[in-house]
Amino acid sequence: MSRVAIVGLGTAGLLLAVQARRRGVEVIGFDARAPDATGARWVNGVPGWAFDAAGVARPAGPEKCGEGLDFHLVAGWGPERTVVSDHDLMEVDMRHLQTRLRDEALARGADLRYGDKVQSAEDLDATWVVDAAGLAGPNLLARPPVPREDLCVAAWQEHRVVDPQAARAFFDRYDVPLGHTLCFSAIEGGFSIVNLRLHGDRLAVLTGSVPGLGFRSGLKLLQDWVEAHDWVGERVFGGSRALPMQAPPVELVRGRIATLGDTARQVHGAHGSGIGQQLLASKLLAECLLDDDLGRYEHQWLSRYGGLLSGMDLFARFTKTLTVEDVAALVRARAMPERITMRVLTQRLPLIGPSELVQTVRGLASVPSLARRFLPMIGRLVALEAHHRRFPLEGDRAAWDRRRQGLLQAGRRAVASQ
Repeated sequence: MSRVAIVGLGTAGLLLAVQARRRGVEVIGFDARAPDATGARWVNGVPGWAFDAAGVARPAGPEKCGEGLDFHLVAGWGPERTVVSDHDLMEVDMRHLQTRLRDEALARGADLRYGDKVQSAEDLDATWVVDAAGLAGPNLLARPPVPREDLCVAAWQEHRVVDPQAARAFFDRYDVPLGHTLCFSAIEGGFSIVNLRLHGDRLAVLTGSVPGLGFRSGLKLLQDWVEAHDWVGERVFGGSRALPMQAPPVELVRGRIATLGDTARQVHGAHGSGIGQQLLASKLLAECLLDDDLGRYEHQWLSRYGGLLSGMDLFARFTKTLTVEDVAALVRARAMPERITMRVLTQRLPLIGPSELVQTVRGLASVPSLARRFLPMIGRLVALEAHHRRFPLEGDRAAWDRRRQGLLQAGRRAVASQ
């Protein structure tokens, strides 16, 4: 029987373990940490449709912390904002999701070994090896490190609320109903947030920024914000992590070794999350393992999702160049329609449809200084989406990659010149 060795048993590794065992592939998994220390230990926003596409049941019970909550995206500390409703984003407690996945993998016969560190693929007795260990893992394909300016340091914590009246007054000040999301953006440059949600006597705080650009890290942002608000009490749980904000590399596979999750840069750059992409990639990789065709995994992943993630890489790079005044001007001009924000949150294409493009261009007419910067990036996004549709599942991968790299390089030059 074919066997896959999975290095890293966080969310990506456990998803693959489940998907591979469902298809009868033998699984042996390794992680240097204990089971209760692997992967994300906080709440993540994950598109519900990604669970459906992966054939994984949507979260329920304590695993599901919210779904379709109104999202109030505020420029700086306000008042300019855009509000997104009627979306498919779920708030998922990753601790419970990973427990569910681990239990299913074990019940289906996976051999999961914790406290067992892997440094090389050479000694693993398996048909294939999958590196799903993230940026801190063994880096089995020996990729160069992610540049500091392409690392987002995010933090999430849940805190007790010691003064409920003051907490409610804070959200009332921004006209945000309790239980919904209040997100302050561009606090530390364009690509940064302080994201808050009050539920019962608990406050969830999510922060993120790019310290490689000279800003406070997400963890420092979180600590400073909590310290400045005396109605926020002790920390209940949470964590922090650096996320790669890069377009996925063309090489996902080398020989019998494949990459998955953060290791494969399968992260939605504008959203700053990889869980939805891990759901999709783990199913595709398991199908290709069953067919003994790792090359197809690389080709099909890039064909299906390379255009989206490459476009979001450009979008994130442009966002890093914005100031809080720029973001406020874009919101006032309605140059970022709610439907674009919704598609970014839920990781869907097309990001910019014809009606949104018309609205964006009209809005930018009132801020010509931003239009000169924003419109070239929008043009590159539209070109990448068109290119994504031009090269479907069985398209010419070499031609796809040459065209994609040309578009990315042109877009990055345009962003760097701003």
